[in-house]
Amino acid sequence: MKFNKQKLKKQILGLLVLLTVLVIYFFVEFFVEEKLVGGTEFFPEWFMVWDRYFFLLINKNFVFQPLDWFFMIITHVGLTYVWFAFSAFLWFKKRKTEALLLFITIILTSLIILPEKIFIPRARPFQVLDARIFWIEEGYSFPSGHTKNIFVAATILSKKNKKIRFPMYFLAIVVGLSRIYLGLHWPSDVLTGALIGWLTSLLILNFENKILDKFGLGKLYLNS
Repeated sequence: MKFNKQKLKKQILGLLVLLTVLVIYFFVEFFVEEKLVGGTEFFPEWFMVWDRYFFLLINKNFVFQPLDWFFMIITHVGLTYVWFAFSAFLWFKKRKTEALLLFITIILTSLIILPEKIFIPRARPFQVLDARIFWIEEGYSFPSGHTKNIFVAATILSKKNKKIRFPMYFLAIVVGLSRIYLGLHWPSDVLTGALIGWLTSLLILNFENKILDKFGLGKLYLNS
């Protein structure tokens, strides 16, 4: 196989860029966002009336102990670290295109929601309502990062494999519902997170070939 020096340079530069962004992300995650506690009912009352209604409908009206355990487990599928790890798994399984696109989109969407997470001081539901909660999470409520992540994964991974499209989007909806059921997010947080994850993923997939070329992977396509 002919050695491609230009391709290697692109891959090294791309890796350095991703690592730099990753370091910045973790710095913000651990030293900035987690320090933002409290908050208020940030949005206007006419909006909050509906948000409170649908939150209490899900959080209080579907109480079932086995469902408690199910949602407490399934909600962790939306963690950022889970999808970083899964990207690494795909990379070592020689599915580099999916791995790179998933990793880039998770990082990009995390940067997109970062200003909202810092500058929109929205209280989590359990801080302003008599909600059912199972643990306390720090940081402001808007939007839902867990939901954003799982919708990114559903969109990227099902791009070429239509067989997993329905189960992946079903999982994404369940994870989103879990954030409300567990008392950690408002319905509008979840819907906004889902929309950001979905739309950004579609944008990334639209520029797929250009992105892959920038990282020295050439004109590859998502594995089916």
